[in-house]
Amino acid sequence: PSVISIASIIGKSLVCNLVHEIDEIENRLYFSAVPMMEFEEETAERWRRALEGTIAGYWQYDVPKNMHYFSAQYYRMFGYEPNEFTPGFESWEKLIHPEDSESVLLFYQNYSASRETNFKTEFRLRAKDGSYRWVMSMGVTIRDAAGAIVTNAGWLFDITDRVEAVEKLKLSEERSRNLLDSLPDLIMSIDRDGYYREVHAKNWPVLVRSPEEMVGTPLHHSLPKDVADKRLAAVREVI
Repeated sequence: PSVISIASIIGKSLVCNLVHEIDEIENRLYFSAVPMMEFEEETAERWRRALEGTIAGYWQYDVPKNMHYFSAQYYRMFGYEPNEFTPGFESWEKLIHPEDSESVLLFYQNYSASRETNFKTEFRLRAKDGSYRWVMSMGVTIRDAAGAIVTNAGWLFDITDRVEAVEKLKLSEERSRNLLDSLPDLIMSIDRDGYYREVHAKNWPVLVRSPEEMVGTPLHHSLPKDVADKRLAAVREVI
């Protein structure tokens, strides 16, 4: 058993004891939520205010009631005013980047058909100014005994800066690699234990082993012991 907290969109908030039970005959797993504490609308309103103060956008979909909810920050993080458009699958789908649309919809389609209860994926959504922001969507699903979705809820985190930083790093590494490939010199990266981590040898046919074969091997496999000992000592001193 585990304790969970369920914030209701409208009405009361519940703190429940979540219990699972295995039906070995039907080979099914059932969950039941037993209320422990109940909060009136005033406390539920505090939940909503707390959601508005976060940096992430919160969303929730109640399947039986066909009710969607987007927090104010969900709108603001893309430059929209709260409730500027109706919360729902259709409005969310229209914001997805055309290059991400097929993969994202397929991800949620496969997830819905599974019995998973947690999800996480990354894609781009269009902001009000027409630009696109990278987001990480993660959340939890409550399913009934047959595996059908009862409630979906999750958060959207803006990860644009992280994605752009990774892309810049990849570009920088690619440029460095291109520069390295244009040099005729023998260049090696060696760790403090004396192992080759990287070997660049464009025009060194005299090497006993290829650069690929040298990576991961110790200095002593390719150099005389006295030379390898001196080089390893120098490497450790520099480190």
